[in-house]
Amino acid sequence: MQENQIVTSMNFSLPKWIQEELACWPTHLPSTNEQMRLAIALSRKNVEHKTGGPFGAIVIDESTGLVLSVGVNRVEHTNCSLLHAEAVALMLAQQRINSFDLGGPGMPRRKLVTSAQPCVQCFGNIHWSGIWAMAIGATKGDVETLTGFDEGPLHPNWREELRAQGLSLEEEVMRREASAVLRYYRESGGFIYQGRRSKPLG
Repeated sequence: MQENQIVTSMNFSLPKWIQEELACWPTHLPSTNEQMRLAIALSRKNVEHKTGGPFGAIVIDESTGLVLSVGVNRVEHTNCSLLHAEAVALMLAQQRINSFDLGGPGMPRRKLVTSAQPCVQCFGNIHWSGIWAMAIGATKGDVETLTGFDEGPLHPNWREELRAQGLSLEEEVMRREASAVLRYYRESGGFIYQGRRSKPLG
């Protein structure tokens, strides 16, 4: 790119293995554990294929269990710090329903299922997305201890703030399985891709 050339667009996509992986799963996942199994499977595949960090997320139609979208971390492969798994899943769900609001009037309730507790950035995305429910696998402490990522300064009353918006919350769903992927990422020499702190895990 020339020094004075301003970038005016950006495209990103999920890894090529996603379609093959999704073909092995039902289109509807009625229980939270089934939904979390998919999010965790995506997080592990992302590490195995070296296509991003150890995080997976999906957006579900709560009433039917329909999988609206999936997301994995794409930060390194897009050179974009915004493309965390939760953000990717939310963006793709919004594109699928052709609305920036996943919980607008007359719409079904939508749910975000994420393999690990969202970082400070992703909590902002959740606030604006309109989802009505969220299920979390590994905790913030698990992510920071097992990988070395800095998840940012969450508000101490984040749970109360989400519930005040009418959002229902489930935590530590299949935490052990979700944490195993974080540990696997560290053991496989995963990369900390945060600005000013990027380094291999050691």
